[in-house]
This record gives sequence, C-alpha cells and structure tokens, in this order.
Amino acid sequence: RELMGRHPAVARFRASLAETLSALGGTHLAARDTDKAEEAAREALTLRQRLADDQPGVPANRIALADSHFRLGDIHRRRGEAEKAE
Repeated sequence: RELMGRHPAVARFRASLAETLSALGGTHLAARDTDKAEEAAREALTLRQRLADDQPGVPANRIALADSHFRLGDIHRRRGEAEKAE
C-alpha cells in the first residue's frame, strides 16, 4: 500500500496490491472469517475496477475484475446471502 501510495500512476503496483488482497481474502475465507474476507475482496475489487477502467484494452484487467466479482459472490453464498451476490 505504501509503494502504491507513493506511485499511484504505476498500474503494476495497483495490480499487485489487488492480487495480494484477493489472496488475503481467500485466506480469511478459509479461516471462516467472512467479514475480513469481504473487506479484502471489496478492496481488491475496487482496485481492479479502476485498473479495468483505466486500461480497457488489457484483457488481464477484465479477467482479474471478473475473479473479484466471483470471490465476493462466493463469500455471500457461503453466508447464505445469495441475493447479495454481484
């Protein structure tokens, strides 16, 4: 986060942070902490949405964004909140 904060225009730093947050969310989910999993997943999704908006011609950004939506939906499914799945 500190590196991204110092260099907000460097897309690779934002993508790396999003990847890390996504993995962290998965770890929290495996530990059955859905609140922390959702927090990490939402932050990753926000970063990935910005990347996809800033670089619409980069397919990897759209793929990562889709993965973030899937992960957030899975968190809601595990909570029994299917209606909140995005």
